[in-house]
Amino acid sequence: MKKSFALLLMLNLQACSGLNPLNNAMGGDFLPLTPANTNQETFQRDRANCFKQVENEVGKHINENFAIIKFRDCLIQKGYLLLS
Repeated sequence: MKKSFALLLMLNLQACSGLNPLNNAMGGDFLPLTPANTNQETFQRDRANCFKQVENEVGKHINENFAIIKFRDCLIQKGYLLLS
C-alpha cells in the first residue's frame, strides 16, 4: 500500500512538472550557465538576440534539439563560454 501511494505521488508530481510556466522555450536548455565573471547585462541582451534569431529561423520548432544547438552556437560565436 505504501509503495502504491509513493508511486502515485511520484507520477502526480511528474505530471505536474510539465505544467510549470518556466518550462517554455526560454526555460531549460535555453538558459545556459556562464562563468561568474561574465557581464550579465550584455549576456542577457545577447541571449535575447540569439533567441529571436533562432526563433525566426525555425519558427514553431523552437524546442527541437537543432534549435537549441543553433541557439547555443550563436552564443558561442559571440564569444561566450557555456557551462551547461
